[in-house]
Amino acid sequence: MSEHEAVGAPERAHSKFGGSIASRYLNCAGSVALCDTVPKPPSSKYAAEGTAAHALAEYCLLNGEREADLHVDEAFPHGPEFEMQRFVVTPEMAAAVQVYLDCVYAELDAAPDAELYVEQKFVFDLSNAEPGEVYGANDALVYTPSTGRLLVYDYKHGAGVSVSVENSAQLKFYAAGAALSKPDWPVSHVELVIVQPRSRDAEDNNGGVKRWIMDPLELIEFPAEIDAAVAAAKAPNPPLKPGSWCRWCPAAAVCPARERDAIQAATLDYAGIGDLSPKMLPEPPTLDVARIGASCAAPISCGRGSAKSRNTPSGFSSRACPFPASSWSTKSAAGSGSTTRTISPPS
Repeated sequence: MSEHEAVGAPERAHSKFGGSIASRYLNCAGSVALCDTVPKPPSSKYAAEGTAAHALAEYCLLNGEREADLHVDEAFPHGPEFEMQRFVVTPEMAAAVQVYLDCVYAELDAAPDAELYVEQKFVFDLSNAEPGEVYGANDALVYTPSTGRLLVYDYKHGAGVSVSVENSAQLKFYAAGAALSKPDWPVSHVELVIVQPRSRDAEDNNGGVKRWIMDPLELIEFPAEIDAAVAAAKAPNPPLKPGSWCRWCPAAAVCPARERDAIQAATLDYAGIGDLSPKMLPEPPTLDVARIGASCAAPISCGRGSAKSRNTPSGFSSRACPFPASSWSTKSAAGSGSTTRTISPPS
């Protein structure tokens, strides 16, 4: 522990109304009940890597360490209960976590009275929730009493989809939880920070450090939104509403609302296809002998200097037809109201 205050707490399980899924149940009340009907998705090596990166970051912040690469080749998380879930820290992981550490320590060093809270746990006291039902934890937050400045940090190790910080329900959940757990804190400035150094657009987003200023009044208003969402989720037959929040929903594959929307979209895409008739289809292009000969005589490009095309018939040169167009013969046969031309190469 450094000269600044650092506070941590034991790990807890995730809430059905937690911060990481707040965007989903705030928009789709029926998703909570629907998710209870599907098995818990299996973990993956990517999830294990993310857990290890979070554990490394937490360990460094709790112990006042500023260099993540000191733990390269060390297995995280620590503790016998994580024996089957440990992931060895790589230089790449350490470099990503270092971006997060630098960001947090920069705010902590900015004022002598700044306080660092790591994995601070909180519980929302809501009228529509059971005691202790809605809770969460911040990755890290820095509060400066002399200025009322509160910064809430969320580290994301994912290398794929870039997570936006603007109006983020997850971070608003964390900020409101932090403020309500410390009612004696005067807060005049709230800043939400997502650190995602491995995202695809990290180079265009300040190295993956994304910031958004939140109105301090929302620290009071946002819990009311959560309370209303809890009530809606617990109501009989809560509605399902597909949207961008479906991306990580465990029940997305069995959601009847998504199935309905997909069928409606397909119906619109193929609307009117039954009205087509052969007469409405375009006439196929015709080829005369000269055009066929010219096509055969044209060089065939196979890419990267290849001399032979995979589509070249057996016995034919890959670069030119062996028979000039003038040597081809045609036969005409009268059909019902039309003439069929059969084109044959010379014998």
